[in-house]
Amino acid sequence: VTLERGEAFFRVAKDPARPFIVKVGTTTVAAVGTAFNVRRAGERVVVGVAEGTVKVDVQAHQQRTVVRTARLTVGQQLSIDGADGSASIQVVDPSGDAAWREGLRQYRNEPLRSVVADLTRYAARDIVIAKPQVAELRITGTVFASDVDSWLQSLETALPVRVVRAPDGSALLESR
Repeated sequence: VTLERGEAFFRVAKDPARPFIVKVGTTTVAAVGTAFNVRRAGERVVVGVAEGTVKVDVQAHQQRTVVRTARLTVGQQLSIDGADGSASIQVVDPSGDAAWREGLRQYRNEPLRSVVADLTRYAARDIVIAKPQVAELRITGTVFASDVDSWLQSLETALPVRVVRAPDGSALLESR
């Protein structure tokens, strides 16, 4: 399976002779008998494991060389930032991996640019980040996909940003 954007939850039957493989940009997720979630927002890939174990290989851009490999087990989440090459593994509640199927978007220490890239799919208006330093601000929280506007209003309290409504209805995120 190739995931070009968005999010998918997979539950895979156990068959060691036939691993289930998901390609996400330069990242490959291989699973045998597991349940896991994969999200791609812009250049960021997040893999979370609800059951079993998955192996994640990250290749260098434009090459077939694997530069990073991780084995994830239940409750682990790997975040890979294609923009700067960073990656981190966090311990999370495995039940949260599929919260998106119930209309909840959950983020843990993610750059604002990745959160905006993900939420744009649900927003009634375009969301534009004014400057690169604003895009790199980190955010943790839960957003109701059906109410992105409330999240935008709360940003001014949570981060040093201002939300400016443009005449075309879009929301511009500026530094304060």
